[in-house]
Amino acid sequence: MKQRFFSFLGFLLFSGLSSSIFYAGLYLLSSYQKYNSVVVYSIWSIFAILFPLFFMPYALMLIPAFIQGRSISSKSGKILIRISLFFLAATLIGMISFSIIFKNTLKNRGYIECQGVPSGWTPGMATKYTLDISNCNK
Repeated sequence: MKQRFFSFLGFLLFSGLSSSIFYAGLYLLSSYQKYNSVVVYSIWSIFAILFPLFFMPYALMLIPAFIQGRSISSKSGKILIRISLFFLAATLIGMISFSIIFKNTLKNRGYIECQGVPSGWTPGMATKYTLDISNCNK
């Protein structure tokens, strides 16, 4: 009974975390599509959108534990881990591809890449683009 309870809590945690990160990524992606005069771009927004693809197989491993009261078979576990690793590789390819395409789109629209770290971001996590160089210092 204890294993079922904690497995269910783990499943809820994994599912909730995946959903929250997904919606945060969607919010960032929707802000990119507005092409405001200042755009703060982070490659991690694509990671956030695709995060559930490679994270949910781990949540699925908990389903037999809280439904049947036993752990997942090692064969099923290996399959889910392979699926997760495949989606991780696909996520990395998607992040790089989108980044190249989006940065080219910004440059074609006349955006200038600002130097430094955008306000509120950790160094190396985002880049600020603007249509007017004077916005870089704000």
